[in-house]
Amino acid sequence: MLNTKIVIRDAVPSELRIIMELLYLKAEFYGCPESIKATTEQLNQGLFCPNLLTSI
Repeated sequence: MLNTKIVIRDAVPSELRIIMELLYLKAEFYGCPESIKATTEQLNQGLFCPNLLTSI
């Protein structure tokens, strides 16, 4: 049996590139990579601004 500890935590701004890549890969998996319209800057503003709009 694997003894793996899973940690769930908030994303941090330094992970934006990875988050964008994961979003693109998910869209690509579903056959609609062109549906990704957000930029890294927009994602940064939405996830890490003082008036939080969303979370991951």
